[in-house]
Amino acid sequence: MVIALGAALVSAGCSQVGQEETAVAAAQDDLLAYLESATGEDGLVLDAAPASTRTPDIFATAWVSQMARDLGEEVGSLDATELMSDDEAMRAMAAVPADWRAWAWFVLADAEQGASTAVLEEAATAMAEARSQEVHDTEEASVRLWVENLAMRSGAASMTEPELRDAVLRELSTEGISITAAQRLVAVCDQNGWSCPEVAVSWEQGAVEDIAGALDLAAAAELASSGWSMGGFDCREAGDNAQQVLEQLDTSDYLLASRMTKVLVACDGDLEEAYEYLQARAEEWSGDAPTLIQYVPEVGSLTATYAARSVLRERFAQFSAESGAAEVAAAALESTDLDPYAQLLAVAILTPYEAQPRADHRARLEAVAASMANTRVAAEEVARVANQLLVLNELGVDVPGVSMELPPVEGDTERDALEVLRVASLGLISNGDEALAAYADYLGNLPSVVLEDGPASPLFALRLRVLDSAGEEMDDEWTSRLQDRIDEMPRCTDSEYLVGVSESDFEGCDIAGTALILESELGLRAFEHEAGQGDVG
Repeated sequence: MVIALGAALVSAGCSQVGQEETAVAAAQDDLLAYLESATGEDGLVLDAAPASTRTPDIFATAWVSQMARDLGEEVGSLDATELMSDDEAMRAMAAVPADWRAWAWFVLADAEQGASTAVLEEAATAMAEARSQEVHDTEEASVRLWVENLAMRSGAASMTEPELRDAVLRELSTEGISITAAQRLVAVCDQNGWSCPEVAVSWEQGAVEDIAGALDLAAAAELASSGWSMGGFDCREAGDNAQQVLEQLDTSDYLLASRMTKVLVACDGDLEEAYEYLQARAEEWSGDAPTLIQYVPEVGSLTATYAARSVLRERFAQFSAESGAAEVAAAALESTDLDPYAQLLAVAILTPYEAQPRADHRARLEAVAASMANTRVAAEEVARVANQLLVLNELGVDVPGVSMELPPVEGDTERDALEVLRVASLGLISNGDEALAAYADYLGNLPSVVLEDGPASPLFALRLRVLDSAGEEMDDEWTSRLQDRIDEMPRCTDSEYLVGVSESDFEGCDIAGTALILESELGLRAFEHEAGQGDVG
């Protein structure tokens, strides 16, 4: 717990500065350990999220399940109906084109331990929608017939086998047919034992340079495996190319991983990379059977990453470089529609702690500051603008002439009032004296409010920070009582040094709250007081 942090922070005879440095170092160590599992696939820090809210990716699950089957792996305990219980996942699936949605449901039906009626009904619904849509070329027709074949094999056919065969042969004879369309149609022939003629397709073997090239390579490998000559197709070269693609894939590139696995299987290539990718995508790995429900990739936020910077301080630069956060922030600054606050956060993430921004970044900051200068901020906007002022101040950029309307300190607007007090006490707004005078009674009563509401209030850390920046005088009795309240703060799992999220249905660390506590003289005094109670030395 955080107050136990106090006992670890202070040894007899240490200076106040030494205590603070120890506190920050301890929190940094724990935060770096926490971030090993709290960094998104984009390299940014994840926001604390509602517990158990990871959204399944149904389409990705189908592709990875297909990959597992191609590798001869049994998919363990996949319950596709579990995927269907997530409303957000089903909405995302509804956006997938109908033919491909039907394909995914048929694949998942095959992957289940006994296909459920509900999954087959979803497949049939998607298939019916697909059949109502016109196909415009041979590429689309090949997908439709490829999926119609799955429907027929699952007992949901809309045409007889002879009708399907005639349609496949008709499309296969189309002049200029693409290699991917030909591969799908030949796959239907192979699965039904039909004899389909080899036709000319345009394709040239070489290094894979883009997604289309990778898909063409997979199609060529499968056609060669079906006995097509393919103009001197070299399986060894294809296998090497597929291996190189697999080595470079992100974990979310499930489609390419599945298709490159097809190449390696068709060419009897080295499957080690494919197995490693599959294992990395398994939520659980029990014996030889992966449970392969895939989830929408978790992505972080600039806001949470900036909060981590506030805690990690001089150690943040190494983290951001290694995680990729710096690269993401740099890319964000190239966007033409990045809002002002996001621009400030991105620059901060790219600026070493307590260092000056580089010239082009400072120009960006000054442009934002110029747009804010000499403005009157409406009460409903004060929290947003206060946050911008705080970041600009931390980066050494002044914004003259900003004044703020003063929201009431009650109910939902108390947080806004606290944000006004933060910037007023730092001299960042032109009507700071007016704000401090207007909120004088509130500030005078705030210690009692903090003690009464305690850490159960989501404003606890912010209230402490405001008390600290406002310079309110506290006697020893109040500090002792405050220490007891800090002792009750929720903790992040496996850490005595990080504040936890207070809402019971959320999980993760409150990084921003931790930063506020570490920046608060009052909080550190409370830690020191607790340390004085222990056997420290």
